[in-house]
Formats: sequence, C-alpha cells, structure tokens
Amino acid sequence: TISVDIRYVLWVIDKYAGAGHLVKEMDLVIGQPEEPAKAEAEAKEDMKKEVEKVAN
Repeated sequence: TISVDIRYVLWVIDKYAGAGHLVKEMDLVIGQPEEPAKAEAEAKEDMKKEVEKVAN
C-alpha cells in the first residue's frame, strides 16, 4: 500500500510534471465538508428541479 498526501501530489503535478494547468482546472476545496445529510438533501432537491425542468 502506498500512501501519499494529496498536497504533495498536486505540488509534483504542478512543479515537476509541468502540468500546472491541470491543477488550475481543478476545484480545490478548502475547509470542512458539509454534513452528509444536508448535502444529500440538497442533491435530492437539485435532482427534483432537474426532473421538473425536463418534464415541462
């Protein structure tokens, strides 16, 4: 098993692989994740809106 900190991976991609554009395209999230129940409820609500939009 190989474990590596993702910050190190991003740094290697940026500096050594010469692919900083890939890092810039990523949505890097800083902070605490949302509560799973809240995120799930929001996802369900978004799905309902999409279904209604397609149905109409």
